[in-house]
Amino acid sequence: MAEEGPLSQADIDALTAGLLGDAASSGVDTDALRPELDAIMEQGSTVIGTLVNRNASLTIREIRDAEPAPLGKDLNDEGLIIRLALQHGLPGELCLLVRKESAALLCGLMMGGDGTAPFKDEDVDALNEFGNQFMGSVCTMLGSHFGTSVSPAQAQTSIYDPDQPPFALEGAALVEADLAIEGFPDSMFRMLLSSALAAKLSGAPGDSGSGGGDNPLSNLGGFDSSLARNLEDSPPNIQMLLDINLNVTIELGRTRLSIRKVLELGPGSIIELDRLAGEPVDLLVNDKVVAKGEVVVVDEYFGIRIISLVSPEERIKQLK
Repeated sequence: MAEEGPLSQADIDALTAGLLGDAASSGVDTDALRPELDAIMEQGSTVIGTLVNRNASLTIREIRDAEPAPLGKDLNDEGLIIRLALQHGLPGELCLLVRKESAALLCGLMMGGDGTAPFKDEDVDALNEFGNQFMGSVCTMLGSHFGTSVSPAQAQTSIYDPDQPPFALEGAALVEADLAIEGFPDSMFRMLLSSALAAKLSGAPGDSGSGGGDNPLSNLGGFDSSLARNLEDSPPNIQMLLDINLNVTIELGRTRLSIRKVLELGPGSIIELDRLAGEPVDLLVNDKVVAKGEVVVVDEYFGIRIISLVSPEERIKQLK
């Protein structure tokens, strides 16, 4: 066998790649992340559709290691970042990146407009509300998967600065997705997961039935105490109200029946309601609608998973 001389660096790299394969890479496990990210996008699609009252969807195009260049691509001075930190139940942070024109469309439709107005500084509040509802729905889903209560901090929207990423990008995951809203062209939607959150979701065990006492619905996520925390500095007479119990009702639908029809009711009678199958149900507090959700069943218990909320200010007004 002829002697061929020393190996070049290219030969060494090729041999290393062949021997070590993916083990030589410290990147994110995209295959393990995909099911959880698909579930997150499904929750986000539902929230956006409810907020804008149109069909909406988030579709993943690519999952990759987070790097500065692809993270800030096509954003320039038109990028906005919504930071959604987790403060209980799971580690890390999730960020959403959109262009101002996409944010203007989303906020405009949320506020009852036609979505054509340009982005304004006052739209930040609406974008934060979207972030809160998006993450609230995601945390409920993640709480179900991990069998624990997961809660987020309040959303924080700012101009995206490519020179100052929200956290260290090593080990973080970047999700490229398309946002489709009925009647409008698709737009860019990026999601950035911190390394701690990406690692946790990569090892998600699936729906868990352990813990939470006798009622398995206790595993479907907890309550967001952020509003109560915001009231900690309020006068004592306001703080006293926080422990008052209120009647909470889940309304599947309504109808009107004549007295004759009511008297004719019996076992096996079917009453048609004014709500379509699969449509969100209402959550009422003291007969005021404060949220919408989807019905869930765990073992022998019924419950609902919250998918959208009215703003905290409106919730307080309706409780009067």
